[in-house]
Amino acid sequence: MAETIRPANQPVPTRATGSVPNKIMFKNFIQSGCMSFNQVDAVRVGGVSEFLLISLLSRKYSIPVVPHVGDMGQIHQHLVLFNHISLGHPAILLEYIPHLKDYFKFPAQVVGGKYTTPQEPGLSSDFKDFVQEKTVLSR
Repeated sequence: MAETIRPANQPVPTRATGSVPNKIMFKNFIQSGCMSFNQVDAVRVGGVSEFLLISLLSRKYSIPVVPHVGDMGQIHQHLVLFNHISLGHPAILLEYIPHLKDYFKFPAQVVGGKYTTPQEPGLSSDFKDFVQEKTVLSR
């Protein structure tokens, strides 16, 4: 199947995007050999546990994980650290979407083009109080 999707005479790297919904679909893409990069999104699959399972499977097949940050990077900054430190994935890229950082209590920080390691406990996904109040008022 890999030759059908990516012929040997045209070795163009391909990725599975954040729209792949679950571990079974990722497994199928990985086993077919048609994926060069894995762009799993913890928000779109079954959460952190399924993200880690997909990361382990990707590591087994030497496929780098470059997450799609459907959460504006808040949770994924922690998951990328885990992937690198615990699973041995290369420290490569993570998207940065700064336009919503003012809504988070502890927004992801990028200095010199690199994410800084979060120092606060938790997943960094807590909204500021005004965001929660605005949501309640808009109902």
